[in-house]
Amino acid sequence: SVTLLHNQPTMSNPNDKLPEGMRHNWSFKSWTEKDIQNGLTEVLRTIRTLYDRAGTADMEDLSFETLIQPLLQVQRLTFGNYWWYGTLGSPIAFPTLVSTSKEVRDAASEAAKEIDKLTLEMFSREDVFQRLVEYKKTCDLDPEYMRFVDRMIATGKRNGLELEVEKQSKFRSLMNEINTLVSQFQQNLKEDKTIVLLNVNEMLGLSDEFIKGLEVDQQSGQKKLTMSYPCYLPVVRKCRIPETRRKMVLAFNNRGGRKNEEIMQKVIEMRHECANLLGYDTWAAYRQEILMAKDPETVSSFLKDLVSKMQPLWEAERKVLLKLKEKECKKYGYEFNGELDMWDLSYYCNIVEEREYSIDNEVLQEYFPLGTVIKGLLEVYSHILGLEFTRLVDPPTWHEDVFVYKVNDKESGELMGYVYMDLFPRPGKYSHFANKPMQSGALNENGIKEKTVTCMVCNFTPPSADKPSLLTPREVQTFFHEFGHAMHAICSKAKVQMFWGTHVERDFVEAPSQMLENWVREKEALALMSGHFQTGEKIPDTLVDKIKKAENANAGYQILRQIVLATFDQRIHQNGSLNPREVYSQTMHEILGLVPSPDTFFPGGFDHVMHSYDAGYYSYLWSEVFSADMYEMVFRKAGPLDANAGMRYRKTILEKGGSVDGLDMLREFLGREPNQEAFLKNTQVSQLGVSPSAISVTSDSQQVAKCHQH
Repeated sequence: SVTLLHNQPTMSNPNDKLPEGMRHNWSFKSWTEKDIQNGLTEVLRTIRTLYDRAGTADMEDLSFETLIQPLLQVQRLTFGNYWWYGTLGSPIAFPTLVSTSKEVRDAASEAAKEIDKLTLEMFSREDVFQRLVEYKKTCDLDPEYMRFVDRMIATGKRNGLELEVEKQSKFRSLMNEINTLVSQFQQNLKEDKTIVLLNVNEMLGLSDEFIKGLEVDQQSGQKKLTMSYPCYLPVVRKCRIPETRRKMVLAFNNRGGRKNEEIMQKVIEMRHECANLLGYDTWAAYRQEILMAKDPETVSSFLKDLVSKMQPLWEAERKVLLKLKEKECKKYGYEFNGELDMWDLSYYCNIVEEREYSIDNEVLQEYFPLGTVIKGLLEVYSHILGLEFTRLVDPPTWHEDVFVYKVNDKESGELMGYVYMDLFPRPGKYSHFANKPMQSGALNENGIKEKTVTCMVCNFTPPSADKPSLLTPREVQTFFHEFGHAMHAICSKAKVQMFWGTHVERDFVEAPSQMLENWVREKEALALMSGHFQTGEKIPDTLVDKIKKAENANAGYQILRQIVLATFDQRIHQNGSLNPREVYSQTMHEILGLVPSPDTFFPGGFDHVMHSYDAGYYSYLWSEVFSADMYEMVFRKAGPLDANAGMRYRKTILEKGGSVDGLDMLREFLGREPNQEAFLKNTQVSQLGVSPSAISVTSDSQQVAKCHQH
């Protein structure tokens, strides 16, 4: 089910034939700022033309063809959200994430701002809004198209179309300024060049191979350490010199600098003002109204309940970490201050994994060379989702490290789309891990389903002269997660772009991928994905058992850390006058009992709360409740590689996209209401004597019904 295709033409020539169904040549290595600007002109013209067509439709003779079809087309071609700009817009905006040219990245970032600005303007057109309201009175559409009409009307209201003219103008002006600032926040992060210079004797505990692979600073002769994950994480986890870890943590937590702190302050103030203009008390209330949670009270209740259940676990872990620190300080002659500092956490958590669970990531990753992981991952997904993956030779790409898989349905042979993989860090590249759609798979203007194109943008450790890229178990899990998002896009059969792929409720979007992470904990799947990079030996069962036992190592800290971020997000979006630096420090101290260095501001590098997850970061934990329930209820019973269960998952969850409510999909897949038992069991809370019903996904007994009604 995984083969290599040898008959594709080289795509360096833009006139060469593209792979079937691919609308654009993604080889933009030679692009310039002018190419981006020319493409932007076409995108903006298309948006206006299609919206003008809908806005001038005859009010006495409104139809699907005259009103809805232009809106569907403009959505598919140009509109979107969460770094998704449609089949026409994506080639203009996407290069800001991955292009090797700063000129092109900057031009693409500016183009994205222009698309966002016009998108807001078009969503705020009264002529289109009035026609939608009128059309709804008499239209008879299938449920998905009716959902689209309802959503477009609701979006118009949420964009201020029921406000008086002066307030409308103010709202639009604020939103445009917010979009500009958010784009600048992200650009500051992508272009951040923070480094720490260290001597070799400051890196005790790090492997010779890691140190050897570091670039040397020409002026000082010291080693240059960047803030990329493959560089940062080994240092904070393995270096036994506290001062070195302190330098790295302070530098990492200052990415974005004072500029991003000032941007965040302005953005939360303006978001609060926007919400007030629309009649909402807070930005959180505005954002969460259309999510599964529905309101800030539900979210706050969920987080507070979870804090109370996880803190006893963290207190037990904290004592262990402090004892380890005390022993280490005595051993090496460091002063013991009786506290855990921010630069202690990753280091001592790693020691717990190594000593208590015999987990050594440097040993484990030898069994997970990237090529073997990809081959095994594709075999797992092929088996459970009924897909066939074929690697293309010489596909159109923007960098020589990027490669592409074609995806077909295994049974019918139908071409479903393509998955790009851009897996290693580069200067100026998006620095986290994400799946980014590039071409919509929704129906085109002729009612024919397009082929999905999507990209895995990751930052794994690149191969060295004598070793391939090696992944830790956590990185394998991350790969599985992001590829799950790619499969959500590939498998989607939603007709409407607004509901295609991962366009589900923000607090449900992570659940499908989180559920798929479970396969990296199963022996059958690990056997497929492992093979020692020197001998090819599969990972021994003894090591698999250790990985599974270590799953919940430091679970209290890890989950409370997520709750800190979610609570911080919730608080700054419930009061626009708060100081983000103070809120973050207070929240960290209140929940984890830790004090961030006053010289740092971690949220300056936390772009989730600026873009796409604002008042929504709780979604990661909220979704984990559902993902654990799905896996335990269906795949644990049927078997992790059960093809029938996998196909049911594809049909019930992935194919539907956002065409139905997330809660309804869950009910259909589970055959009952979702609950929290599996989540609590997985996080060891059940071992503390906590009743599974103690953590409620909803704030009261009526909330589930309330979610369904919306």
